[in-house]
Amino acid sequence: MPGRILIADPDYDAQLRDELLHRKLSFVQIAEHIFQIEDCEQALVWPICEWLNPQTVAIDSIGHAAKILREHGPYWDHLPLGFARRSQLIQDKLLSVKNKAFTFPSPKPHKPRGAFCLTDKNTLLFAPQCTRPFVNGLFPFLQDRENPPARAYLKIWESLSILQEHPQSDEQVIELGAAPGAWTWCFAQTAKHVRSVDRAPLDPRIESLPNVDHHQGDAFAFPLDNCDWLCSDLICYPERLIELINDCLDKQVCEKFIITIKFQGKTDFDAVDVLQAIPHSWLIHLANNKNEVTWIRHPKITSNKMGPWNNSAS
Repeated sequence: MPGRILIADPDYDAQLRDELLHRKLSFVQIAEHIFQIEDCEQALVWPICEWLNPQTVAIDSIGHAAKILREHGPYWDHLPLGFARRSQLIQDKLLSVKNKAFTFPSPKPHKPRGAFCLTDKNTLLFAPQCTRPFVNGLFPFLQDRENPPARAYLKIWESLSILQEHPQSDEQVIELGAAPGAWTWCFAQTAKHVRSVDRAPLDPRIESLPNVDHHQGDAFAFPLDNCDWLCSDLICYPERLIELINDCLDKQVCEKFIITIKFQGKTDFDAVDVLQAIPHSWLIHLANNKNEVTWIRHPKITSNKMGPWNNSAS
């Protein structure tokens, strides 16, 4: 059995397929948006979840499937395919972590769990470990539909939930390309101070927050000095952001970054290669990303290849 199952965002499975072809990796598409590959040393960008050490087993009943899964771990989530009712009946016989909507930051950690699906009525595909806590990659956040001025804040919530860390009350954040202020609003909830930069003004509700200072002007002309987090959702070519990142690293501006890399059409794999080579970083496609990926750098990240959930940064 191949070493990894890759779950693609339904809207971006073509990008994952392009990545596999670019990396010259053999793959089989076993279902819609689900690919299997042999294990490899390369870190992949476009999967929204990877199942590690998967197995395929023939089953003769719902109870038989549940027994096999219980032997491999306590908690499981199912990915419904063409046998959604049958897989739900298997799920009902297992311990599961209820995916209730939660506030950010989560009041308690998300338990690691395995994932399974049925590829036909009598064939169980499962993996005891995943790179993200939810099989479809989508965190069930209790969304705030009143305070943030745009839905982009979900990218920050998701990034920080995957990283399992967020700006602390003694930390300072610089955010580039901030308007209308969705990310700024998010950072201001937990950080000591947020300096936002954009040619456009922030939403007045965000700019009036006591720990927010907004600079209206060119983000690339803003003098960057020491901070704890540097974050950006700027719309620009990847090469420009790579120059900015390298300059910040050379000047030791900060150690923690969250930066969106936006593509025009096809994935820029030259930029991907450069960013993945930077130590202590991940380049991942979030469930809340569009045709873009997110570069996360943090000192606790020791490999550009995400490991199993709750152990992925060690």
